[in-house]
Amino acid sequence: MNNVFINKLCDTIRRERMWRGMTASDLAHQSGISLSYLSKIEHGAANPSIKVVTKIAEILGVTTESLIHGGSHSASYPHEVNKIRKLPKVVRRGERKKMTPANSSVVYELLTPDLQRNLQLILVRHNPGETIQHYAHEGEESIFCLEGKIRITIGDEDVILEPGDCISFDSLIPHSATATEEGPAVLISAQTPPSF
Repeated sequence: MNNVFINKLCDTIRRERMWRGMTASDLAHQSGISLSYLSKIEHGAANPSIKVVTKIAEILGVTTESLIHGGSHSASYPHEVNKIRKLPKVVRRGERKKMTPANSSVVYELLTPDLQRNLQLILVRHNPGETIQHYAHEGEESIFCLEGKIRITIGDEDVILEPGDCISFDSLIPHSATATEEGPAVLISAQTPPSF
């Protein structure tokens, strides 16, 4: 695929995924590709095969051609107005979008209203000893420890965060988080661009 098709494809895949309320993790899992590879596709940093594009189209319920040429919601994407001017929005405690990955009890709560902003805040709750496996995505991330102790591994570096500590890093470096055995840990993760 040439660069014009790749740029259109990456924009359309992300838009179609968000239209359906799917996380990048959901789409990657269902498509049989890694989350980091999907992130590269959505940001125009990878040139996927037709087989991968066809599988993603199948999961999104659109044709391969519509992904390459603009997608089914290209003229009616509900968040286009918000890209011009984002109005203030409060997310109440009971209204947060929540996600718990398969084979894990880590709970993610989206603190920001949606994924149509430049910044995403997530509240993350870990049980003692529980690990979020190595993960890489486009952009930057900061992690603030609210409660408990958490081991953050970024590449080959390990850092223990205690309440009040914060670490910032390039999120393209594979990273993971493990709550210590002493008790649960609660974190706030700030990411740009959003990748929930």
